[in-house]
Amino acid sequence: MNTGQRNINVSNLWSSIDREISVHYFQYGDIHSLEHIHGEFSINIPLDHPISYRIGNRTESVAPGSVLVIQPGEWHTGVDLSHGVTISVSVRSLKALCAAVHPSSDLADGNISISRFIKDERLKSLGHELAYEMCNTSAGKDIVITSLVTQFLIYLLRGWAVHLNHAIESSRHLYAAEMVRTIEHMNDCPKRSFSLHTLCTAIGTSQSRFVSLFNASTGSSPLVFYNRILIQKAKHLLVQSDLSIKETAYILDFQSESHFCSLFRSITGTPPSAFRNAGELVPLYTSTVRR
Repeated sequence: MNTGQRNINVSNLWSSIDREISVHYFQYGDIHSLEHIHGEFSINIPLDHPISYRIGNRTESVAPGSVLVIQPGEWHTGVDLSHGVTISVSVRSLKALCAAVHPSSDLADGNISISRFIKDERLKSLGHELAYEMCNTSAGKDIVITSLVTQFLIYLLRGWAVHLNHAIESSRHLYAAEMVRTIEHMNDCPKRSFSLHTLCTAIGTSQSRFVSLFNASTGSSPLVFYNRILIQKAKHLLVQSDLSIKETAYILDFQSESHFCSLFRSITGTPPSAFRNAGELVPLYTSTVRR
């Protein structure tokens, strides 16, 4: 039986004590997500292969040797996240560093934006060092990662255009690290085991805080977002495997084939059989959540 799935996923997360800066090392074989937003800068560093994100209505790819910066407040999702590192840094923290690097800058009445694509061999080297430390279990790991991230951000601010711009505050949205944990939990959690309580326990936050910030970060409730991830998985199984519709429902842990078909049709507007017969896979990462 061919399921069409690649299930080798490696994901390590590190956050500063105040959660203003986080680092995500990833090597995804198979991960499903949807469009979301957070209040931090997202600095994406490919390691061995290009990585791609859908930002708004366009897809941006970046090859090893360059980095891709997603500004605070930009709707995005990963399209191809084979192997890389993401540094997420709050507006406040980056402004403080920018003031130290560029003391003549007047940041009092605005926030900053950074060039979309940045190419710098020093950044490439630091990205690989971060990847190594993220997988390291030796003593002093936190100190080394903090030092590497600080160096990375200073080199970035020294050499590339920084502009005054309006930016949202990170407190209005989930932290990037929390969004990563949420998406990974939703990908790993069987349908009948999914609950808001279990999700919030895994992330380490209260339900009231999580729901409010998740809605702001995705334009959707957690259950709706989770169901859409399941249907994204189902689309790929229907087109890329020889599983029957009943087997697809079973693998995704639906109570019944009829339950699966009903949810599939409510989200996509077409039944699974018609979707499979069309023989074309709708792009995995589409603007299906945000209104």
